[in-house]
Amino acid sequence: MIKTALICIASLAAMPASTPIAAGRWLVTNQIVEATFDGKPDPGSFPKAKPHAICLAGPKAARGPGLAFSDPSLCTTVSSALADGAFAYELRCRATESDDTILTKASGRYTADSYTGASTSVQYRGATRIEMRSSFTARRVGTC
Repeated sequence: MIKTALICIASLAAMPASTPIAAGRWLVTNQIVEATFDGKPDPGSFPKAKPHAICLAGPKAARGPGLAFSDPSLCTTVSSALADGAFAYELRCRATESDDTILTKASGRYTADSYTGASTSVQYRGATRIEMRSSFTARRVGTC
C-alpha cells in the first residue's frame, strides 16, 4: 500500500485549475505521517520524505495542481474544488501491487509555482482497513 499510496499522493490528481500551475521542473515531496490497520496504529517507522524531480510540460501544467502529475491509467477524479488559491479533491486509484482500490481525499493551497497540503488514503486489503495520512509539498524550481 505504501508504494501505491505514494503514487496516489504524488499524483495528487486534483482538479482543473482556473489559473494553471507553471510548466517546468518541479520538486515534489510526500511524507507519510500516520498509518493505521483496522484503527490500530502501525508501530513501524515511515521512510523519510525525499524530494523527487518531475519535468512538467505546458499541456500537463494547464491541467492544474495535482492533476498535472496524475496517471490517468491508475486514477480517476471523483470530485474536486478550486477557489482563491485553495484546492480539495477526492481521487480513486487502482493499486499497482494488487486489485485493491485506494480512495484519497486531499486539500491544500496553491500558486502557479507551488502547492502544499495533506491527504488521507483508505484501502481495504481483504477485510483489513488500511488508512494513511500524508503531507505533501511541490515547488517549481526552473525549466526542464
